[in-house]
Amino acid sequence: MKIYNNNNILLLYMLIKEKYLKNDRTVFNFKTEKQHYLRTLLGFLIFLILFIILIPIILIKYKYYLILLSYFSNVDLIATVLGYHGGPMDTFIWKHLYNPGDSTIEGYVMVNIINFFALLGLIYAIVKHTLSTQNIYLGMSRAAIMLLITYLIPGNFIILLMNNFGNYINKYFKSESLLHYLLVALLGMFSVITIIFFEIFITKQFLPYLSSSMKYLTKMIY
Repeated sequence: MKIYNNNNILLLYMLIKEKYLKNDRTVFNFKTEKQHYLRTLLGFLIFLILFIILIPIILIKYKYYLILLSYFSNVDLIATVLGYHGGPMDTFIWKHLYNPGDSTIEGYVMVNIINFFALLGLIYAIVKHTLSTQNIYLGMSRAAIMLLITYLIPGNFIILLMNNFGNYINKYFKSESLLHYLLVALLGMFSVITIIFFEIFITKQFLPYLSSSMKYLTKMIY
């Protein structure tokens, strides 16, 4: 019987990974879960109706426009939190909602739809700020801060925080219980709010300096 040492196993893994990176880079090579279409669709419709339609309507009705602006820009983070364990009580209705590790066609479609709404909110915030200040460098600087702090960076860290907290409370509350999900989701939502306020703080403290630097660099290039 042939015995593989660690070097052979590592080489085999690298070859398989290289083949994957070469051949499986598009949606056309993604997996699918045909038996869960209805459950996945139901979860997405609940998210769409509640978080994309109803909550914005309520905010508009009571004229909370500033909250609405921040809300839409961070709808991807809200989806990240809701997707913990695929949803409450092992229902898995949000398993593919906004999962960075997803490799299914369902996940691809939903991530892009949610990103679309999040980026629309972000673009509107940037354009509004640029027009109100009549300064394109302030607008560009605001975009850089928002993209880094609330869009590109935090998603995986929020998931890591929620997973670690979930593992910690497993000894007190079963992972499939509703209370377990609610406690972890509450921590996730708190982390999202913290990130938003951190973005506001950074914007207030460093926006003028970043704008001046961006103006200087732009003039050097052009």
